[in-house]
Amino acid sequence: MTNSKDDQPSSQDPEPILGEHSAGVEDPEANIANESQIVAESDSSISTHDNSLRQSKDVSSSASKTGAGRILASLALLFGLAAISCSAYLGWMLMQQQERDRSLSIMAETNYEHIQTFQRALDDAKNSLAAERNDRTQAENRLQQALSDANAVLDGHTRRLLSLTATTTDDWRLAEVEYLLRLANQRILISKDAQTALNLLQAADQIVLELGNPQLFTLREAIANDSAAIAMVGELDLDGVFLKLAAQARQIDKLLLLRVPEFTSQPAPPIHNLAGASELAAPVSLTESWLARLQEIAQSTWAELKSLVVIQQRGSDIKPLLPPEQQYYLRNNLRLLINQAQLALLDGRAIPYRESLTEAVSLLENHFPLEQAANQQMVSELAALAAVKVTADYPDVSDSLIAIKAVFAEQDQLNQGAGKAP
Repeated sequence: MTNSKDDQPSSQDPEPILGEHSAGVEDPEANIANESQIVAESDSSISTHDNSLRQSKDVSSSASKTGAGRILASLALLFGLAAISCSAYLGWMLMQQQERDRSLSIMAETNYEHIQTFQRALDDAKNSLAAERNDRTQAENRLQQALSDANAVLDGHTRRLLSLTATTTDDWRLAEVEYLLRLANQRILISKDAQTALNLLQAADQIVLELGNPQLFTLREAIANDSAAIAMVGELDLDGVFLKLAAQARQIDKLLLLRVPEFTSQPAPPIHNLAGASELAAPVSLTESWLARLQEIAQSTWAELKSLVVIQQRGSDIKPLLPPEQQYYLRNNLRLLINQAQLALLDGRAIPYRESLTEAVSLLENHFPLEQAANQQMVSELAALAAVKVTADYPDVSDSLIAIKAVFAEQDQLNQGAGKAP
């Protein structure tokens, strides 16, 4: 009995309970089965004790009532107390087991919640890692593309450097020929300057001749054909015509216009002089002196009237006279017409060019006296410029430029073939 009491765990000492609790966490169903077996064994021991008591009573009834009965009663009491103690212990163990089961269920629920929380955190971590992996993959692809582009640019620069290092003096001369041919095309297409284009073609042909390469015979043939086509157009000195028009525009302010004539009256002789003369003369009568004075007054009045009226006989149409404030606008209109002719000349528009100069000549003839040498000179010069040919059908001189490009393409193919050869 003493040993059984010592083996019972104290309610104030939590250490064994935690140990058993931890053991129950591992297999609670096995612990319940063990406790049921222990209860069954205790019940069987109680029934065995009861049988022994009944047997002892039978023995005590048959034997003499001696001190042996008292011993049996003590033994029965002891067995009863032992059975009660075992039952109490088993009940206490059952209560502890139920308490452990409740704590285990609570812990299981808590652990399940923790597991769910950990699982969600793990899923979030997986998603974030997948997104980060995707971003890194895209960044890696971009870097690969940038690296490929950089390698392509580097290869191009490398090929360019190799081509520059392999360039000879003849290559530079051919590049000069291409530049001259390109300028000739631009002068024909944009400026309509046939003479300059012809000079450029001749300079390019001279360079090809100095190279002395038989493979450039086709190029020289194309240059000769373009030069012949330009020479058929004829020479149009557009720059010279433009400069002549500009010179005439600068002379406009020096032209003389028709002006209103200015009349000057001669003063009549003073009357007192006439009176003095009459006093020096012989004495006459008073009537004659008054008649002489009236005659002198009439003569002076008639002279004054004759000086105010001027009559000119003209066989041509009368030209209108402009006041000074409108002469400024007339000169500016004449200057604008010449500027319009210059613009039409640069654009190659023959009709507006001739119409502008014709209108300018008309203004000169109507408002400027042609008796003046400067006015007549400008009219003649503008009429001569109006008859100048300002347009022509220019040919297409791009055959030589196409030929030089074909020469460069052939050289590139030869260089590439030499680079691929072992």
